[in-house]
Amino acid sequence: MLFTGPHNFRKKILPTYKGNRKGGKPLAYWATVRAVKERFRCDEVDGLEADDLMGILATSKGHEESIVVTLDKDLRTVPGRHFNPVKDSKPCIVTPAQANLKWFTQTLTGDTTDNYAGCPGIGPKRAETILSGWDGCSLTAGWKLVVEAYKGKKLTEADALVQARVAKILTRDDYDRDSKEVILWDLKGPQRLKLEDVVK
Repeated sequence: MLFTGPHNFRKKILPTYKGNRKGGKPLAYWATVRAVKERFRCDEVDGLEADDLMGILATSKGHEESIVVTLDKDLRTVPGRHFNPVKDSKPCIVTPAQANLKWFTQTLTGDTTDNYAGCPGIGPKRAETILSGWDGCSLTAGWKLVVEAYKGKKLTEADALVQARVAKILTRDDYDRDSKEVILWDLKGPQRLKLEDVVK
C-alpha cells in the first residue's frame, strides 16, 4: 500500500495545485490508515504523492510484472500493467506511446479535481483533435503540438511546461532515489528539485 506524504512537490511548481480541496478527511480516515499500516507493507515519501510512488515502482527494474491497481485515471500516463477494479474485467497494458498521449492530453485539458487549468477552452475532444497527427512516440513532435495550442490562446511554452509538469506522474526516470530529487521534465534539459526544499 502506498500513501501520499504531507507535502507535495507540485505545489512548488504550481502553488494552487489541489488548492480547491476544502474540509478534512472523511470520518474514520486516519483510523483506517493506521489499521492498514499495521497490517500491510506500506510506503510513503514526504513530498511525493502515492500516484508517483506507484509510477516509480511500476517502471522500475524487477517490477515488470507488477500491476498498478487504482481508480485514478491519471495513472494511465504511466506505461505498464494496469487494473481499475471498478471498470476493468482484467488487467490491461498501457504502452509508452499511449502513456505519452494521455499525459499530453492532460496537459491540454487540465484537471479540475487537482486544480490545474490546462489550456483554456480545450476539452477532451479538442485535445484529441490537436494530438490526432501524433503517434505518442516522439515527445518533441507531440510537445510542438501542445505548445502551438497554448500559443493559440496567447500563452507561452513556459505556461505549457508548468501544466505538463504537474500532470506528469513520476516514473523511475523522474526520481533520483539516492539524492531524493524530482527530475522535472523539460525537452531543453531536466531540472532537479530537492525534496528537502519541498518539505521545509
